[in-house]
Amino acid sequence: MEPRRRNYALLQDGYRLYDQGLSERIKGNYGLAIDKLTEASNLLDQARSHQRDGRASTLESMVFFELGLCAEEDNDLSLARDSYAKAFRANPRYVEAYLRGACLQAENGNRPLALSIVKEGLQNVSDPRLETMLELLDGSETP
Repeated sequence: MEPRRRNYALLQDGYRLYDQGLSERIKGNYGLAIDKLTEASNLLDQARSHQRDGRASTLESMVFFELGLCAEEDNDLSLARDSYAKAFRANPRYVEAYLRGACLQAENGNRPLALSIVKEGLQNVSDPRLETMLELLDGSETP
């Protein structure tokens, strides 16, 4: 198969798995959702390796974000943390990924890392939610 068609096939399969992962998350099948989303991220990574610029797609950042949500629900906080970080690295303007990543850290007692995530987000995008989170983390209130 020629490279362009292979790339489109990888993207199509990645999107199909992303959709299946979302469906499983909605049903509460977090382990199965994690499997589908992980597989989707692997296919999207392969597709990116065939692209000229090698940049992550918006879909890739969405897959990582959803993977983080599922991992949180499944109490796999390490996977959740890593997934949110991959989501905002794939798309530096993905505010929700910064917010969830920071909340996860703050809720687990790692306020300095939460603050660092919010500051990184504010370097990439101006958003009132990130600014509010910064105020909360700099103060004594819990986000």
